Amino acid sequence: MADIGWVPVSEALERLAGGDTSVQAIEDSPMASAVNRLARRLRAEAGLTEAALATFPLALLVVDVEGRVVMSTPSARGLFAAVGHGPWTMSDLLPVASQSLGGCFAAALTGHESVEGTALEMNLDGRLVRMTPRARPARDSDGRVIAVMIQLRDGDRLHLVEALNYDLVATVAHELRTPLTSLHMSIHLCLEQAAGPLTDEQGVLLSSAREDCERLRLLAEELLDMGRLAAGRVTLDLQPVMPEELVSRAFSSFRTLAADRGISLEHHLSEDLPLVEADRERVHRVFSNLLSNALRHTPTGGTIRIDATRSGAEVRFAISDTGEGIAEANRRKVFEKFVSGPGKGNQGYGLGLCIARDIVVAHGGEIAVDSVLGKGSTFHFTLLPRAPA
Repeated sequence: MADIGWVPVSEALERLAGGDTSVQAIEDSPMASAVNRLARRLRAEAGLTEAALATFPLALLVVDVEGRVVMSTPSARGLFAAVGHGPWTMSDLLPVASQSLGGCFAAALTGHESVEGTALEMNLDGRLVRMTPRARPARDSDGRVIAVMIQLRDGDRLHLVEALNYDLVATVAHELRTPLTSLHMSIHLCLEQAAGPLTDEQGVLLSSAREDCERLRLLAEELLDMGRLAAGRVTLDLQPVMPEELVSRAFSSFRTLAADRGISLEHHLSEDLPLVEADRERVHRVFSNLLSNALRHTPTGGTIRIDATRSGAEVRFAISDTGEGIAEANRRKVFEKFVSGPGKGNQGYGLGLCIARDIVVAHGGEIAVDSVLGKGSTFHFTLLPRAPA
């Protein structure tokens, strides 16, 4: 911190407004005394913040809207030691952290709630480490972005932790399948009155138990699928497939269910679509998860539409609904684990969209959502065309 300089009160206010808390006004008026008390308070708060950051184990940068690094943790300063002791700007850091860091900062600055960049290699105490930047905006009370918080995560350590988590989840899910299968079969036999007659009340209770048992079984299957996909243990059976085949199968699978709920299900394909490289069963799982999600959020009398169109060299598939829509702040979260959208009748576990995303990414495609509150949502994904022979 710079030495305290005694200046007139007008200059002290100007320097405080610019962030210089080391200033001290010449105490010749009540206003000057108040300015000095404010400066002392700001210096004390800055000291507490520095002390807290000194104990923070993660690499964290706080960057203002002008691109100035206003706060950093010791871990972050270690990663950027080659740049000097600071103060830094984003321009100072980019030669060390590549454009991945700059892209995250720019996206968060425009309002994206969470942006993760590509992993990059950095030097830390003479050894190379893989760090993945993630940026989030900080807003004032009016919702305006006033700074961006950038965390740099150890990619290798994160990958190991995630692998251990998925192994644990997969083990639990696998152990659940056997007793759930036995329980489901026992309930089914009871409903078939193989063990004796049932009263109407007993039948209702057992039917409810069977439905819950089936939901738990599907949850176990989804957890297993999620773990395999995230760990890269799924080998795709890629074959050239007509987009019409994928859309027609999805349409046929959900046409009756949609009609039973009073929802119109439509489909449309552009002409001359190329063959795509796809694992039929996995892509059908994507359609099933997206259509199930659309059905949960579309009221009776609404419409769901499946489209297949060209998107450059790729084929773009879209599932649109006329449901309640998704708030902008929640759109990037819907593909995360255990995130369920709003709306009545939503009984999902928040894994379907996460699994759909992982399958599409495994195919080399992209998935996203567009939505307008009160009008509906469109989930769309791309598949690559068949490679030339």
